[in-house]
Amino acid sequence: MRNILIFVILALPFGNPALAEGTDSQKTHFESANNYTVKIRSRVEYPFLKDERGSFLGAGFLINKALGWVATNAHVSASNPSVVEVAFKGEKFSEAKLVYVDHLLDLAV
Repeated sequence: MRNILIFVILALPFGNPALAEGTDSQKTHFESANNYTVKIRSRVEYPFLKDERGSFLGAGFLINKALGWVATNAHVSASNPSVVEVAFKGEKFSEAKLVYVDHLLDLAV
């Protein structure tokens, strides 16, 4: 067992360069994920519950295009932000509305 572990540890740095670069399929998946990923910034002026005053940056992803819903972490959006803005890759920030926040799950929509 010990010999196998030593072999694995020694072999890891050499690996397979083709696997490290990724396949065209993987690259396609990551490129398409960019279409659903957003930047989120929020500002809290009057903190409520577990919120802190200040500006926060984070990321999220589109969960319902028809409704325009984006999921992110609750600690990014805060419970009662003064402003929440969302931007897709290469786009300007647009104001957003907070629909749901769950601090236990650290989830915001």
